[in-house]
Amino acid sequence: MQADFDRGRFADDIGRWLEREGISYRAASALHPCLNPAMLSRAVHQRDLSVTSVLLLSRVAGLDPMLYLVLPVQKNQAVTAIESRETSEMEGGW
Repeated sequence: MQADFDRGRFADDIGRWLEREGISYRAASALHPCLNPAMLSRAVHQRDLSVTSVLLLSRVAGLDPMLYLVLPVQKNQAVTAIESRETSEMEGGW
């Protein structure tokens, strides 16, 4: 099982950051040249982003990218103990 990225939560947080700053995609890109309107649009609309884009957006918005990592739940597998068993001999030669 692989870890996943919570796009919905990331989109909400990026949207809130833009709102809190009172800036559009273009204004954010002008203030932070490492960003561009297409990247911001993809983030807000829960599209796939490169790792670089996630890290850049997180840094500029003051977010911890690790908060969006969804780790798979590991289930403990049952372990069967090996024991010696005593069985009675059945008639018939077993």
